[in-house]
Amino acid sequence: MKRPILLLFSILALHATPAAAQEANQPRFPMFLDTGSGDVELRSHAYMSIQNPDYPQLVFVPDRGLNGDIFLTKADGSPGWQAYANANGWNTYSLSLVGCGKADPPPTDDLVDLTEKSVFGVYQIGVGTQAQLLIAHGAPAAFAIKARALDKLASKTAVLLDAWGPPGSQSRPAPTVDEVVAESRDLEKAMFRRWGAGKSPGRFARDSDLGKEGFDAMLQRVQRDQPAYWATLVTGFVADVRVADPANLEGWHVLLVQGPYRSADEVRWEDELAAWLRERGVHVDRMALTDLGLPGISALPMSGRHADAVLEHFLAWSSAQTLDAAETGR
Repeated sequence: MKRPILLLFSILALHATPAAAQEANQPRFPMFLDTGSGDVELRSHAYMSIQNPDYPQLVFVPDRGLNGDIFLTKADGSPGWQAYANANGWNTYSLSLVGCGKADPPPTDDLVDLTEKSVFGVYQIGVGTQAQLLIAHGAPAAFAIKARALDKLASKTAVLLDAWGPPGSQSRPAPTVDEVVAESRDLEKAMFRRWGAGKSPGRFARDSDLGKEGFDAMLQRVQRDQPAYWATLVTGFVADVRVADPANLEGWHVLLVQGPYRSADEVRWEDELAAWLRERGVHVDRMALTDLGLPGISALPMSGRHADAVLEHFLAWSSAQTLDAAETGR
């Protein structure tokens, strides 16, 4: 068994007690190890599926307020991105950020400390697996960038979906406490455009790959009261995710992916992040989900009926970057 896999187990499973394959009311996937750390200083949780020690490593990091199980099952309960990646020759790891779901933090953690631990969790699992590909959704894109800045082994390539960048990379203003409170009170309204379900609440996109049933199912999975949900919004983009030394970013390959119904500001912020990364030696490619020709594609591509087709594009992109780097001697 290769060193990355052994190191990952030493990081995540040193104090771990494997749980049942899944909760009783969820589909069972015997090949997945549901594991969490007993370390009170860094509560971590991941779903791991190691198919073959020679397979490349793929790490998934969900958006704020969501657990790693978003990559285990789609909105309709069918096998998700991890199963598809496994079937196509990848080992997979989906991380729940500290403070979400089973990765509950110690009650004394403040929000800034909680976010710093989530950044370090992304760093640890990336270095532990020496990941070929890391896929981060939303705010954790900043965590992935910070992790790569700490060590080149955090991932060779990355797909950043509707990415938030670290401080200084975008002109995006920090949300106010009032905005976060309003979002938590009317989560359906807040999530509707963010998840690409339609242009306005209640008016689902024609042929939406989520549909109302899938959208409602995903709303039930949002941990709106979890500390990590607040941490990344209110205090998460301060010193703990600032990239002080970007030297390790050079040579990284990143695919910035834009979901549907992005506002003009959000498009501009993504342009700013692309320019910021390129200035630091990152090879940046761009993709819009709507350009894939998949009708009704949402901004939760891991959860709808087009999930496998979207991931196929991401895996092919990552493999092409790795092959290109090997052929050119980079």
